[in-house]
Formats: sequence, C-alpha cells, structure tokens
Amino acid sequence: MKIRSMALPLGAAALLTPTGLTVAATGGAFAADPQPACHAEGATIVGTDHRDHLVGTAGRDVIVANAGSDVIEGKGGNDLVCAGKGGDKILGGTGKDRLFGGADTVRWDEPPEWIGDTFIGGPGNDYFDGGEFEAKDIADYKGADFRIVADLRAGTVKSGGDTDRLANGSIESVMGSAHNDRVLGSHENNSLTGGLATTTSSVAAAATACLATSSTPRRAATTR
Repeated sequence: MKIRSMALPLGAAALLTPTGLTVAATGGAFAADPQPACHAEGATIVGTDHRDHLVGTAGRDVIVANAGSDVIEGKGGNDLVCAGKGGDKILGGTGKDRLFGGADTVRWDEPPEWIGDTFIGGPGNDYFDGGEFEAKDIADYKGADFRIVADLRAGTVKSGGDTDRLANGSIESVMGSAHNDRVLGSHENNSLTGGLATTTSSVAAAATACLATSSTPRRAATTR
C-alpha cells in the first residue's frame, strides 16, 4: 500500500479513514483532527495502523507511519520519519535524513521475541534513533558501496565520506557491508554481523576490548 503526499487548499486538512482520504475544512463544527506531526513538524505523508508501504518524494518529506510493521522509503530530500509502533524497515534514501523508530512489537513465539526496527540510511549524513524499547534495532549496511567504520560507543558509522549518527544506545545491532569493515561495539548487548568479505571487528565489553579478525564470512559477534 503506497500513500503519497497531496496538496491541500488553505484552511483544509486531510483525514485518513478506513474508506480513504477525506479532505475537510479546519474551521466550523466539522473540523478534522489535528494534523499528525513528527517532532513538532506537520506530516506530509501519514500511514495507517496496519502494514503500509509509504513512499516519499524527490523533495523533503515528513512521514508519520503510525502502527503496523511498515516499509518506509524517504527517497530524495532531507526527510524526517517517525516510524511508530511495530517492527519497521526505514530507508532514508538520498539526503540528510532523520529517522526515528517507534515502540517495538512482540512476536508470540516460544519464547516470545521482540521485533525492532531496521534503519537503512542511504547516501548522506543521516541520524538514526531507535528509541528506548525492548527489541534490538538494526543499522543495516549490507548494500553499502564502501567499507564501514562503525563505533557504537561514539554513535557513528562512517562510509565513503558520509557519517551517520546513532542516538545514544538506541541502535544495538550493525549489519556490515561486503567490504573490509570495522565495527566497535558499545557496552550494550550488541549483535555485530559482518558482510561477505574480510571483516575486522573490535568488540567492547565492560572495560575490556577484544579484537577479532577473520578472512572468511563472519557470524554475528555478541557483546554482553
């Protein structure tokens, strides 16, 4: 399901209902609900409480996904995304994007499993914030064109001249590229997964650090 932004006449608001998008005047007895916002900025694209595929424009978008395990694509522009509740996949696209995860959801398997958000920044200096929730949120660099140098303690991931910033402690897992990556974990319970090429990882746990190097595809390394 794709929901795109639309231009509204002055003094009108869009109200998303189960039967479609309704445009209503903001004045009078039948005024629409307040416009959804992401960090005090009015949304240009709004999702439902179900599983949506939300696609941005070539310009700047403010996307509020609401609940559901959504796929959110910012495309071009310096986008602002609030993912909402659910295990979402958030792709920033080109530009300097700010991507915020939402409350995690639980999969009632045996044992129950918390499902977090996956962040894929794209070209540009992006900002990821997974929030303070139960599940592990992932910064995914599998498709990166260049090697990554990630430092979860400093909250940075550098690749090809770009620097993505990670909100303090909110991104617990990193998926590396197919290049010679270097990943430094934090004091959290990290999951650090290498790509298909030689990967060097430095994993920090408590007050010590351990350097692990492999010439074969690596499995996930976990710090506790």
